[in-house]
Amino acid sequence: MIRPTSSVASRSRSLGLFLVICGAAMSPGLAVAADDPPLKGPKVKDLGVPGEVRRFGTDQQGDRKDRNPALQHGQFMRAVNALKGDQSDAKVRLSEDQAQKIEALDREFREQARAYLTKNADEIRQLMRDLPENERQRVRESLASRFDNAGMPKNDAPKAKGRRQPPADREMQDAAPIDPEKAAAAKTRLREIREAAPQPTEVHAKIFAVLTPDQRSAVESALQKSKEQAASKREAADSKDSPPRADAPARERLREKLKDMTPEERREAVKKLRDRRSNPDQDRPNKPKK
Repeated sequence: MIRPTSSVASRSRSLGLFLVICGAAMSPGLAVAADDPPLKGPKVKDLGVPGEVRRFGTDQQGDRKDRNPALQHGQFMRAVNALKGDQSDAKVRLSEDQAQKIEALDREFREQARAYLTKNADEIRQLMRDLPENERQRVRESLASRFDNAGMPKNDAPKAKGRRQPPADREMQDAAPIDPEKAAAAKTRLREIREAAPQPTEVHAKIFAVLTPDQRSAVESALQKSKEQAASKREAADSKDSPPRADAPARERLREKLKDMTPEERREAVKKLRDRRSNPDQDRPNKPKK
């Protein structure tokens, strides 16, 4: 009888979020030579997960908005791990041998992803500095989640180190002008990094090959249900109009002022803004005495 331990469950959480927030370019598969002799034996059937695209070479499918979201590794492993232990139907329950093979494949992929993220973390931090704040925030949240799920200490995730910035500093940073050329170069490099990252599609196909037809059907049903729930959440989120920021006009004026400032002038502006935030009454005229 196989019971999932908390350590196994923790190790099998989603890594595919960095692979998604930051994008997913699938690893090339094994090419079959066109001139193979006809008597070489039957070709191995591709047991990739239905609905999961295993791309070969460069992405030529256009805008990602027109494609279905990639299947996250954690989402896939939750469906597979549901076949473990007493909670699963005996007809589709994993054998001990299957569970060991699947855990080994999962562990190998997670270790590869963790090593890749660790190798590129410093460069990702540098690239994030050249992006607009809204894009930096998306990268921060996604990568931090993926690093934690890879079993790394939270403070090793590629996000800003040190104390949290005061509101005045963050506002000045948010409003600081972005160099379009640097931003474009950062996006290109981030795309290259994500395209070279270990992709879950190959390990998913290997794990699928370990399962029996009935087990694969059970996993497919669980994944379909998960996709439908995720689609409902996205539709609900899209139907809500985000209210405009009340301070949007002031932030835009601040951005315009910062364009022509020298670094010294910006530091002085930060100091003044911080002082005003700390002492909101200092610039107000004295009230007349009654």
